[in-house]
Amino acid sequence: MYQDEEIIVKSATPYSEEYEQGAREQAAFVNYVGQTVNVADYVAPYVEHSDEGDDSKLITVSKFVSGDNPTNLFGSPSYSLYYTDEDIVRSIGAYLANFRKASQQFEIDYTEVYNSFPNWDTIGDGW
Repeated sequence: MYQDEEIIVKSATPYSEEYEQGAREQAAFVNYVGQTVNVADYVAPYVEHSDEGDDSKLITVSKFVSGDNPTNLFGSPSYSLYYTDEDIVRSIGAYLANFRKASQQFEIDYTEVYNSFPNWDTIGDGW
């Protein structure tokens, strides 16, 4: 708990300036999109170094996203429910549309940061 909210603390090693910059840009994007849709916003100061004095770890803190575990919804753990129930499909579609609109606006408002993001097919050694 942090300021009466559930949080997620993440650390990454090994530290590099490039990784730190990427983490800061990711936090900026997530918090920007979070003004439109429910996401795990980063909690200020967003990205910090470990307290060990050697900057060996990068620490980020974000909020838990509110809501229910999808497998507990609708009385069925069946994943096919997500694409067979019209209300669910419409809800997910509306969320994704709003997320995409916010992402596109981020690209306009923060072009330089957006252009520094990796392409989807290069993350994690690509596809």
